[in-house]
Amino acid sequence: MPKMVTELAQGKSFSRSAEGGSLADQATRTWKILLNSPDEAFIISQAVGVNIGDPLGSANPIPCVSLDVKADGESRMVRIVTAQYRTTAGIGGTDPGRQPPTQRPALYSMTTSLTEIAAWGGAPVSGGVSGSWIPAVNPVGDLVDGVTRLEPVVNINIDQYSYSDMSQLLAYCGYVNSDAFNFSNLSVGIHCCMLQSISSSAVVEQFGDTTFRGFKVTFCFAVRAHWTITRDGFQAIGWDMAVPQTGFNIINYGLSSPDQVDIESLTLQHDESGKVQLNSEGTPQTYAFGTQTKRTRAMVTVPASQGGWTQRPSAQPVALNDDGTPRNTRAFPISQKVLINRICIQPEMAFGSNFSNFGIRWFS
Repeated sequence: MPKMVTELAQGKSFSRSAEGGSLADQATRTWKILLNSPDEAFIISQAVGVNIGDPLGSANPIPCVSLDVKADGESRMVRIVTAQYRTTAGIGGTDPGRQPPTQRPALYSMTTSLTEIAAWGGAPVSGGVSGSWIPAVNPVGDLVDGVTRLEPVVNINIDQYSYSDMSQLLAYCGYVNSDAFNFSNLSVGIHCCMLQSISSSAVVEQFGDTTFRGFKVTFCFAVRAHWTITRDGFQAIGWDMAVPQTGFNIINYGLSSPDQVDIESLTLQHDESGKVQLNSEGTPQTYAFGTQTKRTRAMVTVPASQGGWTQRPSAQPVALNDDGTPRNTRAFPISQKVLINRICIQPEMAFGSNFSNFGIRWFS
């Protein structure tokens, strides 16, 4: 141990600033050390009784962040030790600089951006909840394709120290949450959050008398609500797809259910003149020979040259019922003309509240 260690009053300093809306305290303490010999080796923290992470005092417990030693002028026997104390940015009530890396809560940042998505809606539902959307259809119920809108995406970046590089979690990139959970004050619905990336870099840090060698791991999550009206009502479907239940092909059945089935889209029997066969009431009565309950092309009716009606293959997809029959869009309210299915296209896993299933430490 050195022959003498004396703290210098003239080396003490303290400052506080709040520039940019961020409170920061800084303090300095210095000691003069007299060695027993010019080449004497000593441990700085033991000589002055201060370790990295030690608080300045009970009245202002900002942590020590660095220790520095240098010769006093040309003297070979005297050393000046300087301890720097500084506020460390963190979350919660405890300065993270006073905690070892393995206990320190994760830090996070959030940004919002806009992305273009398919818009299965163009106007609020009449008499519906404010902000609810209808499928994008024209006045006769045909689906309008290619419509997009801008949707906000919340990007969450979380940093924390880890002994592991978290490479065991890399396979979960692209997964979405299978459970609804909360992150801070943000409520996240099912399939609304995706793990987009994990990055890690080696770090070394001293705390107390221990050297920590590990990794700084950064998790990047993206939260998207994507509200739309589906067959189950107005929902936040997140990263799922809103798929209209339409198709060029149909199941050729449903003449007995004109309230549910669009009769004119069925493949009907034609007479020798090429017109659709109609009964005495002027409605179709027979499926094309051999096509009943079979998969056929959806049809549309067009006027025949000699009067009456004939059929041609539909040039666009038609709305379908769950059994594959063409949907009678004229018999349903506008919000139900085209059934919208919610399809999960990404693998899923339970993220846990505040991403706890990824081993992320959160402040209490």
